[in-house]
Amino acid sequence: MKRMFWLSLALAVFVQTAVADGKSDAAKVVRQTVDSCLDWLNRDDLSDKAKYDLIVKRINPVFDFALMGKLALGKKQWPRLNKEQQKDYTELFVQQLLKSYADKVMLFSGETIEYEAPVQVKSKVHVGTTVVSMDGRDRILYKMYKSKTGWKAYDVKIKGVSIVSSYRAQYAEIMKTGTAETLLNRMKEKVNPTDERNE
Repeated sequence: MKRMFWLSLALAVFVQTAVADGKSDAAKVVRQTVDSCLDWLNRDDLSDKAKYDLIVKRINPVFDFALMGKLALGKKQWPRLNKEQQKDYTELFVQQLLKSYADKVMLFSGETIEYEAPVQVKSKVHVGTTVVSMDGRDRILYKMYKSKTGWKAYDVKIKGVSIVSSYRAQYAEIMKTGTAETLLNRMKEKVNPTDERNE
């Protein structure tokens, strides 16, 4: 009986340590990614294109854009797409969200970032940050999960609004009256907008 008690205690300590390490690792990924992007933005020896390319390369492996896309479409709508459409949808979503996030990061100018203590939510970790600028304070929350290749973001809440939920609302509205092809065509327009000057 006493042996079982000590085994249970040792297991509990191990689990708590693993959780603490997980939170720390997830927070480290967010901090290193954000700090790297801000460092590049502040460099005068880099062109805007060089900065943009570095930011895209840095954030791409940290965000699970494919999973975010599937979550954004939702359980009801995902089966409405055939295998080829699912592949096209995923590629378009990754391009769209990667560009959108990188574009927003490029707008940073003189802001500082405050990092909150990470919070364990079941098997996931939430890492809160606050962007401090002359105009005020904006909170950004990164929702992270542990993948086979490390901690990745599966959603981001900006000022309390979830990116995944926002896209889900948009896509649900399109799919309500349209088809999978309708959605894909709308996404293609976002990724490759028509240059009106050339029309």
